Amino acid sequence: MNPAAIFWLTLVGLLTYVLAIEPLFFNYLLLQVARFFQLIEKQWVKICIHPDSPWVQYQIRKNADRIANQLLNEINGTTRKSDDDGDAGGSPMV
Repeated sequence: MNPAAIFWLTLVGLLTYVLAIEPLFFNYLLLQVARFFQLIEKQWVKICIHPDSPWVQYQIRKNADRIANQLLNEINGTTRKSDDDGDAGGSPMV
């Protein structure tokens, strides 16, 4: 038998023995698995929202450009509502 098969059989045998002897070991094992997945999820969130990541930089740049365009349009008066009230521009009736 090769060493890898011996290692895995020993590991499985040891886990089976501990599960048979210790009744709370399965609960402990489930807790450790849940903790491991929580750690992975936390690291994934940190990666997704880190300011140096390219997708966050793109989103920041896109939002900054949008806000800058809105500000420039307000300054230049291009987004201002027209003052056209339907009047043809004639003199007011007195």
